[in-house]
Amino acid sequence: MAKKVTQNKQDEEVLLDVTGGLTRAEQWFNQNKKILGTVGGSVVGLVALYLAYQNFYQAPREREALDAIAYAEIMFEKDSLDVALNGRGDRLGLIDVSETYSGTKAGNLAHYYAGIAYLQNGAFEDAIKQLDQFKPGDAVMKTVRNGAIGDAFHELGQPKEALDYYQKAAASGKEGYLTPFYLKKAGLTAEMLGDYSGAKRHYERIQKEYPKSNEGTDISKFLARIEGLTTK
Repeated sequence: MAKKVTQNKQDEEVLLDVTGGLTRAEQWFNQNKKILGTVGGSVVGLVALYLAYQNFYQAPREREALDAIAYAEIMFEKDSLDVALNGRGDRLGLIDVSETYSGTKAGNLAHYYAGIAYLQNGAFEDAIKQLDQFKPGDAVMKTVRNGAIGDAFHELGQPKEALDYYQKAAASGKEGYLTPFYLKKAGLTAEMLGDYSGAKRHYERIQKEYPKSNEGTDISKFLARIEGLTTK
């Protein structure tokens, strides 16, 4: 019986401990509920502002940007690169679209088109600036962006920078067409710089991973050349 009384006493103590804990929690909540309410209200307010921004500001801008870039894209496809870049009349060019609609998908894409247009026009520094601002949405576009920057640096007579971007292009993904293409460019540029071991590494990767690609069909000739250069 004494044992039972002792057990009941322990249960009461445990209950008191738990009750006390709840009471302390309730006291803390009551003391800080104003702050908690403010924090909660802030979160709700931020979410509301974000949704309003997306629905009433960003979404209409996205539509406007798509309409604005359409003319420039048509001019780009027609190789009317100056018009594509600078626009005509009340039609915006790629530069204006990228600036006016910064933060939109079309504004971002305008940087890519502008970079390629400048590259084709021979304005290589401008091409690099535009392409550097383009944020690719997938591995393929990342590969193309990096490869185009490499081409611009190559045309500027900066092979070290070109090699860096060709290597970035080759590492952007494992796409069966673009990757060996830029691996070969990286190999040739490495050769130009006298980095024969680097060139050999790029050529060997083509031979091993992309033997059926256009670059892979005659890559043995390039490897043989490297072998001849390193054994002299």
